[in-house]
Amino acid sequence: MKRVIIGLISCLYATVASAQCITVNSAFFTNPSGDGIHWSLNVNWTAQGVNHLKIYVKQMDDTVLNTCFQLNNPVQTTGTNVYDNIIAPMGLPSLSATFSRWTEACGFGVQCDQNQYIQPGGVLDVKFEQLSARCYNVNTTEIKFKILSPSKHLTFNVRMKSGNVRKFVVKLPNNAVVGQSWTVLLDHVSGKYILIKP
Repeated sequence: MKRVIIGLISCLYATVASAQCITVNSAFFTNPSGDGIHWSLNVNWTAQGVNHLKIYVKQMDDTVLNTCFQLNNPVQTTGTNVYDNIIAPMGLPSLSATFSRWTEACGFGVQCDQNQYIQPGGVLDVKFEQLSARCYNVNTTEIKFKILSPSKHLTFNVRMKSGNVRKFVVKLPNNAVVGQSWTVLLDHVSGKYILIKP
């Protein structure tokens, strides 16, 4: 995952998967216990046909999860897998993940598209184009973008006047699809947002 900073916003990028591969729509780490050590990886995916997903999670240079998830679905299916008991005493900044997408069952097939990534301390990349940001008013930032890869959650990092960076998580509606343009208004005071489809 590479980060591209445009104006006041840092948005996350990724690749678009082909129709024959599993597409990881969203993926992120959580710490359900709140102890900063025991983590879970949540992976939302879409797939059709016989294919598999190799998942590698690292804490710094050490592999802490190495698993394969396979599907055999004649129709397009979406689901979520949660991988618990990932031990990372150094916390979220030390965790990263690689999603390698293959045809056929685990142990067979060929890689059918580029890997998708979570860089240390981040979330799965989302790819946009026509991204712009501007101050809508003193307390609001307006962001416009076109979706190029499937995702339901977007994270925007906005630098406040104080110099601090505030993170806004925006959930796209279920009817949001690749190719659509959207506008989001982020309220710096309340943390709320409004989504507008032009």
